Amino acid sequence: MSYQNNNLTGVIGTQFGKLQHLHKLYLGHNQLTGGLEAIQWLTTLKRVNVENNQLSGTIPFDIGKTAYLEEG
Repeated sequence: MSYQNNNLTGVIGTQFGKLQHLHKLYLGHNQLTGGLEAIQWLTTLKRVNVENNQLSGTIPFDIGKTAYLEEG
């Protein structure tokens, strides 16, 4: 799912956490704020890009438990 460069604002909504079969999530180059808590339970994610936003806080520990996450 790609929403890069769309001038999105606000927080990453909890509805993303319901996409249990999501493999790729690209939210880079927007104006998103808040943290990454909404995506910490997506255990099938292989790639995540949230660069160049206004995110704050720490990376949730559970994201590291994602067995399929690839380095990229």
